[in-house]
Amino acid sequence: RLDGGAALAESLSLALAATMPLEDAQAFVRHAAIDMRGSSDSLVAAVRRAAASRGLEPAIDWDRLSDPSAYLGAAREIVDRILDDAKQSVR
Repeated sequence: RLDGGAALAESLSLALAATMPLEDAQAFVRHAAIDMRGSSDSLVAAVRRAAASRGLEPAIDWDRLSDPSAYLGAAREIVDRILDDAKQSVR
Protein backbone atom coordinates (compact mmCIF):
# COMPACT_ATOMS: atom_id res chain seq x y z
CA ARG A 1 0.00 0.00 0.00
CA LEU A 2 1.54 3.32 -1.05
CA ASP A 3 -1.00 5.69 0.41
CA GLY A 4 -0.61 7.43 3.76
CA GLY A 5 3.08 7.99 3.08
CA ALA A 6 4.15 4.36 2.92
CA ALA A 7 6.39 5.27 0.00
CA LEU A 8 8.46 7.14 2.59
CA ALA A 9 9.22 4.06 4.68
CA GLU A 10 12.83 3.88 3.54
CA SER A 11 13.44 7.58 4.19
CA LEU A 12 11.87 7.24 7.63
CA SER A 13 14.01 4.19 8.40
CA LEU A 14 17.17 5.99 7.34
CA ALA A 15 16.28 9.06 9.41
CA LEU A 16 15.67 6.87 12.46
CA ALA A 17 18.93 5.02 11.80
CA ALA A 18 20.71 8.09 13.14
CA THR A 19 19.31 7.14 16.55
CA MET A 20 19.34 3.32 16.39
CA PRO A 21 20.68 0.47 14.24
CA LEU A 22 19.15 0.36 10.75
CA GLU A 23 17.49 -3.00 11.33
CA ASP A 24 15.80 -1.62 14.45
CA ALA A 25 14.74 1.49 12.56
CA GLN A 26 13.19 -0.63 9.80
CA ALA A 27 11.31 -2.70 12.38
CA PHE A 28 10.20 0.52 14.12
CA VAL A 29 8.72 1.85 10.86
CA ARG A 30 7.16 -1.53 10.07
CA HIS A 31 5.42 -1.61 13.47
CA ALA A 32 4.20 1.97 13.04
CA ALA A 33 2.79 1.02 9.63
CA ILE A 34 0.95 -1.92 11.16
CA ASP A 35 -0.37 0.24 13.99
CA MET A 36 -1.64 2.92 11.58
CA ARG A 37 -3.75 0.52 9.52
CA GLY A 38 -7.37 1.53 9.63
CA SER A 39 -6.58 5.07 10.74
CA SER A 40 -6.46 8.25 8.70
CA ASP A 41 -2.92 9.00 9.86
CA SER A 42 -0.03 9.13 7.45
CA LEU A 43 2.96 6.90 8.03
CA VAL A 44 5.03 9.97 8.89
CA ALA A 45 2.52 10.92 11.60
CA ALA A 46 2.43 7.37 12.97
CA VAL A 47 6.23 7.09 13.08
CA ARG A 48 6.51 10.56 14.60
CA ARG A 49 4.05 9.66 17.37
CA ALA A 50 5.89 6.40 18.08
CA ALA A 51 9.24 8.19 18.05
CA ALA A 52 7.94 10.83 20.47
CA SER A 53 6.88 8.09 22.88
CA ARG A 54 10.51 6.89 22.90
CA GLY A 55 11.99 10.40 23.15
CA LEU A 56 13.36 10.28 19.60
CA GLU A 57 11.25 13.01 18.03
CA PRO A 58 13.68 15.94 18.43
CA ALA A 59 16.37 14.01 16.54
CA ILE A 60 14.32 13.84 13.32
CA ASP A 61 13.57 16.62 10.82
CA TRP A 62 9.90 15.73 10.38
CA ASP A 63 9.14 18.76 8.21
CA ARG A 64 11.76 17.70 5.66
CA LEU A 65 10.51 14.13 5.66
CA SER A 66 6.93 15.32 5.10
CA ASP A 67 7.85 17.75 2.31
CA PRO A 68 6.94 16.25 -1.09
CA SER A 69 9.76 18.15 -2.79
CA ALA A 70 12.20 16.16 -0.66
CA TYR A 71 11.08 12.85 -2.16
CA LEU A 72 9.59 13.81 -5.51
CA GLY A 73 12.64 15.74 -6.62
CA ALA A 74 12.39 16.85 -10.23
CA ALA A 75 9.51 14.51 -11.12
CA ARG A 76 7.14 17.32 -12.07
CA GLU A 77 9.70 18.98 -14.35
CA ILE A 78 10.56 15.67 -16.00
CA VAL A 79 6.91 14.85 -16.66
CA ASP A 80 6.30 18.36 -18.02
CA ARG A 81 9.28 18.03 -20.37
CA ILE A 82 8.10 14.63 -21.62
CA LEU A 83 4.60 16.01 -22.24
CA ASP A 84 6.03 19.02 -24.08
CA ASP A 85 8.15 16.73 -26.26
CA ALA A 86 5.11 14.55 -26.99
CA LYS A 87 3.06 17.59 -27.98
CA GLN A 88 5.83 18.73 -30.31
CA SER A 89 6.02 15.34 -32.01
CA VAL A 90 2.26 15.26 -32.61
CA ARG A 91 2.24 18.60 -34.40
